[in-house]
Amino acid sequence: MSAGIKAENPLIDFLEGLYSGNRSRDQYEQFRPSIESADPWQVNQAIDFLIREHDDFNKIETAVARFIRACAEGLDKQTPLKLKKDHFLSLLQRENDKLTELRGRLTKLFKELTVSNPEDGKDKERRQELLLELNIIAEITAHYRKIEYPLFSAMEDCMDEFLCSKLMWHLHDLIMNGLKSLIKRLESEENPLDKEFNKVFGDIFLKMSSISYREEFILYPVVYRAVTEERFIKMLGELEEFGTSFGVPLPQSKAEKPSGSEESRGSNGTAGPEIDLSVGRLLPGQIDLLLKNLPLDMTYVDENDKVRYYSQGRERIFPRSPGIIGRDVQNCHPPSSVHVVQKIVEDFKAQRRDSAEFWIRMGEKFIHIRYFPLFEEGVYKGVIEVSQDIAPLRALEGEKRLLDD
Repeated sequence: MSAGIKAENPLIDFLEGLYSGNRSRDQYEQFRPSIESADPWQVNQAIDFLIREHDDFNKIETAVARFIRACAEGLDKQTPLKLKKDHFLSLLQRENDKLTELRGRLTKLFKELTVSNPEDGKDKERRQELLLELNIIAEITAHYRKIEYPLFSAMEDCMDEFLCSKLMWHLHDLIMNGLKSLIKRLESEENPLDKEFNKVFGDIFLKMSSISYREEFILYPVVYRAVTEERFIKMLGELEEFGTSFGVPLPQSKAEKPSGSEESRGSNGTAGPEIDLSVGRLLPGQIDLLLKNLPLDMTYVDENDKVRYYSQGRERIFPRSPGIIGRDVQNCHPPSSVHVVQKIVEDFKAQRRDSAEFWIRMGEKFIHIRYFPLFEEGVYKGVIEVSQDIAPLRALEGEKRLLDD
């Protein structure tokens, strides 16, 4: 089967050669006709094939970057998508347009700062302006989350060749971590603009530009052809979970409320027969109400590693959207952490451990993340992830025995 795919798409062999280190002129000339006529579907197929065959994302990242630069001549000839303003992909396009403006403004400001005269007394003012602009462009996180959750979920459901998502998620994380690093240095250091700062700045802005190009010329055309209009409408209903980027308003959703919401259950929220539990009996709406009001985030992954449920509490810690339901849990995490998830699940199934926990700082929050396996009569039935901001609990002292007025 691989031989047949390669025969139909010579770009697969060209990309494999780049991954193996072959960057010769002869290699390029051999594949020139295919490179010059490259379209989004061929490029996506070649990237998917490479990621299925290899797992070194640093080498994959470098090879794919060279591959896309080479194929740009063919990709640039493609007819741009014409979308209605309220289409899911149209929102992402408008956010990309704003991002391009912000990148240009920030790059100009950064150049002015690096060539400025420190003795004119305006360096501190320029650094503050740079910090302000970096905080604005950090809203790119919301843009990337809309791609990682609703869009990548749709790709997995509607496409056979969706593994470019793993590489894009890997790059998203590198960009967001780089932005956090730059912001932290500007906030905490007197003279942060050293060679390391310059290197990180240049690297993440190059990656941002590259990702925007891949979205416009590869991702959106491929997804637009594969995903149904009904699915895109459903995805619009998931956008509020992630918020806006760069002031671009979210289109009004035409989607029905997700199953489980109060609107979808009716006015009393208690539809359905009572369910016998190990202790007590509850209506479906009562169970949902109870789970939604727990002071934590909870996700359930079944014995087949499929995401089956997540709670919709008032204080969300990690982004979730209905599109992850039914998705492989391994595909709901970036490549940098998926091996940890896989190890936890494997250990639970083999009963090598009965829990796992981590804790991380997120701004003023102190997030405690715990995992517990579920067994029924000795048979593995899945895992629950429980996340909670325990900063208020860590701050408790003494005793409190009276109710506040």
